Amino acid sequence: MAPFPFLGAFTDTPLNKIHDVFEVPPFGQLGDREYSLTPERVNCVFVSNYLATAVGHATNVQIRYDNYIEPFVELLVKMGASSYDIDGFGHTFILTGDR
Repeated sequence: MAPFPFLGAFTDTPLNKIHDVFEVPPFGQLGDREYSLTPERVNCVFVSNYLATAVGHATNVQIRYDNYIEPFVELLVKMGASSYDIDGFGHTFILTGDR
């Protein structure tokens, strides 16, 4: 289960479909075979203001964001994902099936 299940309170998506930044390895980069982050598996990404700006000293959050999440969001946007500002919290990027 995701360490931040409160996000599930705002959707009817099952919790086993919600992933968080700590699923992403603190090494490698998007496209590595060791970790599968693909639009077929993940089609919606919430990037909190904290995640986008964190230094992440002990947790390696910044490395995970820089090497996986930010490039993945850029890929989703290139594929036609919609971006939604969640005022005061961050942005959500959603790639729908009608692209």
